[in-house]
Amino acid sequence: MGRIASRFARVEPRRRVRQLILRLLADLPRKNCWTIAEHGRARHSHYRRQAAQP
Repeated sequence: MGRIASRFARVEPRRRVRQLILRLLADLPRKNCWTIAEHGRARHSHYRRQAAQP
């Protein structure tokens, strides 16, 4: 995260990106918005919105 932390002005987006990266690297049988959100007990809609952004 140290390499990209400076790209985020606020700490909240930095934390969200860190959580997302950790969930993407997790040992899950399938990786889609739903399983990633459930793995971290996050809101599914938040990750669905992030995945939809270009």
